[in-house]
Amino acid sequence: MYIYKRNQTYYYGLSIPHDLKILIPLKEIRFSLHTTTKKEDIHSSSILTSNYYKLFSQLRSGLHTQEESKTLINRRLYLNINQLNLNTPRVPIHTLEELSNKYSEDKMITNTWTDKTFKAYTSVFSVFSKVVNVKQDIKSITRAELQSFKAVLLKLPPMKSNHIKLTIEEILSLNLKVLGVATSQKYLSFIVSLFKWCEVEGYINKSIASGLIIKDDKHKKESRVHYSIDDLNILYTKSLLYTKDLHKVISQHPERVFLPLISMYQGMRLNEIAQLYTDDVRLIDGVYCFDINLNTPDKRLKNKSAPRIIPIHKELIELGFIDYYKKQKKMKKVRLWSELSLGLEGYGTNFRKWYGIFNRKHITEDKTKTFHSFRHLFTHTLKQRSLSENIDHFAIKYLLGHSVSSDITVDVYTHGYNMKELAEVVNKLRYEGLVLDELKLIVNE
Repeated sequence: MYIYKRNQTYYYGLSIPHDLKILIPLKEIRFSLHTTTKKEDIHSSSILTSNYYKLFSQLRSGLHTQEESKTLINRRLYLNINQLNLNTPRVPIHTLEELSNKYSEDKMITNTWTDKTFKAYTSVFSVFSKVVNVKQDIKSITRAELQSFKAVLLKLPPMKSNHIKLTIEEILSLNLKVLGVATSQKYLSFIVSLFKWCEVEGYINKSIASGLIIKDDKHKKESRVHYSIDDLNILYTKSLLYTKDLHKVISQHPERVFLPLISMYQGMRLNEIAQLYTDDVRLIDGVYCFDINLNTPDKRLKNKSAPRIIPIHKELIELGFIDYYKKQKKMKKVRLWSELSLGLEGYGTNFRKWYGIFNRKHITEDKTKTFHSFRHLFTHTLKQRSLSENIDHFAIKYLLGHSVSSDITVDVYTHGYNMKELAEVVNKLRYEGLVLDELKLIVNE
């Protein structure tokens, strides 16, 4: 911007940016301010320049058609632009396929997704591309097309590798069992999130996928339930894992012995236990604790509330866990469970597969009961205890790694809990009718 004086009148001047000369075939914007007071002109010129810079930003966004750009230029410039031979602006075209690649790359670079999530998204987008033409400009895609994809999800079976080359009609004609409602909603949310990202990044003005959901039946039976005491007694008193083969399994696959016990007494998620390092077992205020953290790049946690420090239940100590930990430490083992390798879902990947087979064969044929049922049991039992004993419900949320009310001022990591006091809460967890005496005798032989 510059101001100059000619014949007692001040003039305004501003050069057209080089990259916009294809739209505005002028070297500069120049006109009289019709004033003779420089101070007043400087103030007016600053406002004008600010408005022109806003115009330049709008023209660079690529969000406007030729006619829209012409209207903007007419509205903002002090000249009759209709007399100019405006060049046709090049409106960039972004296909949904191109933007999907950018979206998934952004999620992986920022560590928002795990490899498992990336694989799931790729599979979902593959199905989406069978319903919607993803090679067209994203601005050409309609809400109706997204509704069509939603309708397909409600009839779609789990995708297999041999489905990739099939059309949607061919896949549906197989008459296989369809996806669960929760899974269908999860798949749909991938596409909703993609369009929201495109909106935030400026590729579209407004997401056409907003509010697109698949409603679940609120009265539907819970997909996962907790184990019963009878289930646990079968596991701990009748399965070879915890009886005849116990010492052999502890020496070869200790995770098979301890992971169910830790989940049952600590309420920890499978992957939180499977990725523990020996340094994650800590002695704080005279209390042995699990430090659930992201101190190494190979660890993954479900949410921002998952990092926490929780006291180890006294039953686990009596069942030999601390003795096992000390042996691992003495042997200079870095991780608690050396037999577990990192998979798509974290260190719990292969264990989950093994436990799924073991569970059906030796504990229960009830498909609603999985390894996660230990965590459900911990939650259910502790909540029941809270009805008769003085247990802070925020402490239960903290132990589970759930978010607590934002209006409570607590320490970010330990939520202000003293480990000795929190240990008292943990040790209030008891499973009435559970028989572990024989197991304790075998462990301590």
